[in-house]
Formats: sequence, C-alpha cells, structure tokens
Amino acid sequence: MENNEDVLGQQISALHQIMEKQNQQALPLSTYKHPLGIAGDSLEYQTIRNLCLEIKGVEGLVLEIGTRLGGGILSAMQACVDNDDKNRYFIGIDPYGGIEYKHGENSVPAREGHQVDPETRYNRSMMNSFLSSIYNYCYENDLHYCHHTLEDSEFMRLFEDGVIIYDKYKHLINKYALIIFDGPHDLETVKAETLFFKDRVSSGGILIYDDVKDYNHHVIDEILLEENFTREISQKRKLGYKKK
Repeated sequence: MENNEDVLGQQISALHQIMEKQNQQALPLSTYKHPLGIAGDSLEYQTIRNLCLEIKGVEGLVLEIGTRLGGGILSAMQACVDNDDKNRYFIGIDPYGGIEYKHGENSVPAREGHQVDPETRYNRSMMNSFLSSIYNYCYENDLHYCHHTLEDSEFMRLFEDGVIIYDKYKHLINKYALIIFDGPHDLETVKAETLFFKDRVSSGGILIYDDVKDYNHHVIDEILLEENFTREISQKRKLGYKKK
C-alpha cells in the first residue's frame, strides 16, 4: 500500500501536468485544480508538508500570507491531519480583488520593466473558488480556518496584539507555529513581514519563504540567523527556518 508521501508526490506530479497543459491553453488561473480539489501554483508543497510535521506540540497559529489558489495552506492542513495535530487554528491573508501587485526586484517582470502590475487575476472568482474548497476540506476534517481579506500590512497593523479566535471561549493568540511567506516578493515587504513575525514565532516554530530568487533574500537570511533561527531547508525557490 502506498504511504501518504508517495500519494502526495503523485498528486503534485499530476498538478504539474495539469498546470502545464492549462498554461498552453491560456486558461484563467482559477481553473487550475489541485487533484484533491484545491488548486495551487507551487511544485514544492512537499517541503511545506515535511516542515509542518515538525510543529506538533509547538504553540501557535499556522498562517499563510498570499493564499492565492490554496495549495500551500492545504499542504499544511494535510500534514497536521496526518500527524494527529488537528487541535490548532489555521489562518490565511490575501486581499484578492484583482488589485495592484508588486513583483520582486529580481523577478522576470521586474527585469522586463514591469515590476508593478496595475491589476491581477487574483480576483473575487479566485477567492470564492478557494474559500469554497478550503472550508469544505475543513468541514470534512473538523479543522478551523479563518481567512482575512487584507493586505499583509493591514493585517500587521490590525492584529499587532494577536488574532481573536472563538472556540467555546474567546482566545487572543499572538504566537505562531508556522508561517508561509508567499505574498508580495519584494524585499521591502518581506523584510517588514519578517520583522513583525520573528518575535511572535514560538520556540520550534517554522518560517517558510517562497520565491526567494525574486528579491535579495540574503538580507532576510542575516536577520533570522542573528535572531536565534536556524536554516532548515534550502531549495531553488524556497527556504525554511526553525526558531531555537
């Protein structure tokens, strides 16, 4: 019998084939469907899954900044479900709305003179598709997910003291067990996010950065290594850190 990691690997491979075919057909992003029903645009979800397996017993929220099509946060949820780590809260941040998007300084659009897109396909249709799928998954697996249709800067301003969760009682939570940084990929934004969250991560907590080639991630690396973090994984476009 195939284990969960083998199955997930096959699903990611299937997703890659689907996305390649749909890219050739110039289909809208909202049509990219994850084999489990939730779509995604990263081929390194196994990394998220593996790191999530390390946070069992670590206090705090699981957060993704830039949920887009949902593959990242789903990978985190799947790992926690498989690891008998369901008694925690998952949150996501993404404004959608097709608003202006700033690419990283080293990204292909930036090098071509188009660092800022005045509008995107991260629209209401994509949001509704994602939320429908993620809440259905939560219902089937008895998970708690809360989505914030905010930009990262707005979230940090509004929830500086923590996130309120209602579950039998009112809980104010200002600790994070795992954070996936997959929103804007310019240095200014990623640095601001890092400075905000680094002191809110619990001991043993994980930070995962996506698309690190799109900006000067060396600046972020120096901050974290000086702040009691160790580098856990290093891949072409993704880096992971653990807090001691």
